[in-house]
Amino acid sequence: LNKGIDSLGFRIPKDLRKNGKSRLGLVFRDQDELTISSSLGARIEEALDHSEYLIVVCTPDTPKSEWVQREISYFLEHHDREHVITVLADGLPCTSFPPQLMEGGIEPLAADILADNDHARWKLLNKESLRIIAALLGCHYDALYNREQRYRWRRIAIATGVASLIAAAFIGMLVNRNMQVSALLDASRVNESTTLAALSEMAYE
Repeated sequence: LNKGIDSLGFRIPKDLRKNGKSRLGLVFRDQDELTISSSLGARIEEALDHSEYLIVVCTPDTPKSEWVQREISYFLEHHDREHVITVLADGLPCTSFPPQLMEGGIEPLAADILADNDHARWKLLNKESLRIIAALLGCHYDALYNREQRYRWRRIAIATGVASLIAAAFIGMLVNRNMQVSALLDASRVNESTTLAALSEMAYE
């Protein structure tokens, strides 16, 4: 998920920046094997305390994870539900969303990356990551998507222009090279003709 969002690489549009920040910031991911205990680790609690949003990747196994349940509960003790973003990776919302996020029958904001294989799932995530970023920035998804599409076409146009310039320069170099080769061939033919004429004259005499 961190790879898909690419939080360090995404540049926030100027009119959507908060406190002048041009980047989303860091995404905390716990990659250590944590022992189930009666309380969260101090490092996890500190990360949750200083996190503005919690992103939960949901599958049918998510509601069964005691550790995930504790992290969500702890986060909701200090934040409201609007700051929890779910990513549906497998299953249905009713079977994959943790019970804490389904209270009142209201499903939290979700990005849907359901697919038959990992390749298709990553392809979906490239698009759905904008939905997650829109939630983090507090803006509408359509506005951010349309803006990104304009930037994308602008980058394509620039890349195409640069490629055209390089191709034109390469073609010009080839034409110039061919002209030089042609001139050398012409000079060689003239020299050959002069030599043959001289030899013919000598043979005649």
